[in-house]
Amino acid sequence: MNLQILINIFQNDPGKFIPQDSIYQLMAFLRGYCFAQNVVAIDSTGKPCQDHELLESFADYIRSQYSYDGERISIEEVLYEVSPESAFELFFEHWDGFIGVAH
Repeated sequence: MNLQILINIFQNDPGKFIPQDSIYQLMAFLRGYCFAQNVVAIDSTGKPCQDHELLESFADYIRSQYSYDGERISIEEVLYEVSPESAFELFFEHWDGFIGVAH
């Protein structure tokens, strides 16, 4: 399984993974997944996993969509600032757009 597949599964039934539709819980879950993947990848190749790099690229994409400079603001902070009520849904809308552009 990779990050893209995990997010697709997650999008269909987020309640299997987190107790409420929260951008902060979603990002904590995804970072935990990437951390676990990094442990395995770094042990075997000495480099972070591609999922980690994909999530970082997505963060850059989100920041550019809303004209934020630098890496000091996270995905969840940007989306929550844009719309606290729909930040969770915005993540998936942007993910679909990002994947369409990136791949």
